[in-house]
Amino acid sequence: MHRRAQQRMEQLGYDVTDVEEFLTELQEDECIGDGPPDHPEFAPQGWVYEFVIDLEGELPLYIKLCLNPNNAYILSFKLEGSPA
Repeated sequence: MHRRAQQRMEQLGYDVTDVEEFLTELQEDECIGDGPPDHPEFAPQGWVYEFVIDLEGELPLYIKLCLNPNNAYILSFKLEGSPA
């Protein structure tokens, strides 16, 4: 997980187990975009996906992750619409 994504996760009151749960429950219709990584030298076989998850009673959650053959790397984890 990217350092800033981890900080935001903690500020929002979530932990790694919560993030794992979010990732396993992602739905195709929650994906708002995908494409190659901005820095392919760090993930030559990776592909980046962006998701917005509607949480009941809360602002939507934005998750950006890079899927690689051997892992998933969280690039962003924040409330939708909050600054980068």
